[in-house]
Order: sequence, then C-alpha cells, then structure tokens
Amino acid sequence: MLQTATKRILVVDDEADLVDMVRRKLERNGFMVEVAYNGREAIEKVSSHEFDLILTDVVMPVMDGFTFYKNLKDNPDTSKIPVIILTARSNMEGSFRALGADDFLTKPFDGRDLLQKIEGFLRRDEKPTKHAKVFLTGSKPAVLREMEQILSDLGCKTRVVDDPFVLIKNCYEEQPDIVLLDVLLDGLRTPEIIRAMRCFSRLSNLKIVTFTHFDPEQLSDVETIEQLKEAKNECMIVGASKYIGRYTMVSFIDSLREYLF
Repeated sequence: MLQTATKRILVVDDEADLVDMVRRKLERNGFMVEVAYNGREAIEKVSSHEFDLILTDVVMPVMDGFTFYKNLKDNPDTSKIPVIILTARSNMEGSFRALGADDFLTKPFDGRDLLQKIEGFLRRDEKPTKHAKVFLTGSKPAVLREMEQILSDLGCKTRVVDDPFVLIKNCYEEQPDIVLLDVLLDGLRTPEIIRAMRCFSRLSNLKIVTFTHFDPEQLSDVETIEQLKEAKNECMIVGASKYIGRYTMVSFIDSLREYLF
C-alpha cells in the first residue's frame, strides 16, 4: 500500500453520487480529499490548499474541465500539480494530451480501478532506497523492455539476459539483488533455472521473482491456466522468493516494493 498520509487529492465533478463514491473510497485508503462540483469551485480550492493530485471531469457547469485545466496550467503556482482527467469521451483525450495532461481514467469506473490508477500514478515520483541490480529473463521481449525501462527510471541497474545458462553464470559471478523470471520459458524450464541458482550458497539471499506475461484473453484457456499454476507452484517449491502474477505497468513496482524501497 502506498504511504498516503500526506497525500491530498482534489476531486472535481458535477455528479454528486460519483464524487461521494470517489471521496469515500479515497478516504478509506488514507488519502485526504477535497471536492468541487465545477471548475470555478476547483480554482478556489486550489488557491487555498496544496494538492498532490487533481481528478477532474470534463463536462461541468459554470466552468468546464478544459477551461479549469488551462487556468491551472497557466498559473505558475499551480502548473506543477498533476492532473488525471475523468472522461467518458475518448475524443477529448487528444485535446488534453496536447496540453500535457498527466493521465486519463475512462468513465464508468469502479473504486478499484480508481485506486489502482491513483496509486500507480503517485508512485512515479518514488525512488528506491538503493540502486538495485536487476536481471530479467522472459519470453516476450516487449514486456522485458518495458520492465527494464521502468526499473531504469527508478535508478536500478538492469540487464535483460536471453540465455538461461548465461543468466545462471551471470548471477553467480555478479550476484544481482533481484532476478525477474517468466514462469513459462522456452527451452530450459524456469523451475530448473531456480533450482540451479539455489545450489550455490552465494546466491542463497538472491531475490528470485517470477511473473507471467499472458494477457487476460490467453488466461481463458484451461490448459494455459493449468500450466501456469503448475509452473508457479513448482517455482515456489524449488526456491522462488515471490510470484507476482501477470505483469502490468501499474502494479509492477508495487509488487517489488519490499525489495526496492
């Protein structure tokens, strides 16, 4: 869970029921929340409080979200406040992106989607307490590149290692802090890689974290699900430190929090 004690969020929307749902959800999770029902009210709130994040609707009376956003960004005192746009109209995203909006959340959304978006967004500014050395091995290059970029942005020293045998050799010689392994690899099976690493006493404290790259549609296949379960369980038995499930950008850093922060 993100440390939210000092995080103050402004929620701007003319739908009272939605505002109430968002406020209650955020307050239950430790955030401090202020609300406004149009852009003009929001400007008044911003002038009297400091906010870590603003959530704003687009279509509102008195002053719409677009005008509010422009006012916010044109003022040097408020231009640095990050903003997540709440919109049911995907055609509006282009206009806000051109102005530099930080993120979007499409209506309708539930409380879980909202919290995941906010926590993932606020964590972008967090930095690890140490610059961990991380090796990554998997079967989907695009996922590995994305992981590598996220970790590098946090200051970690990262390396993608395609060959499992080279990975074992590199781990023995360089002793990284964390190894990220896809649970289902082509060729040498992931449990065997982990078993080989755990044979070396110098790698006894190595954090071996397994994951899957499969999309939700692929996980509707019973055979694939069973393969994942079997591989995950076997990896844990032979010495994996943790299984973080399906990789997503939002949940990735949180799943490694205990090893990075």
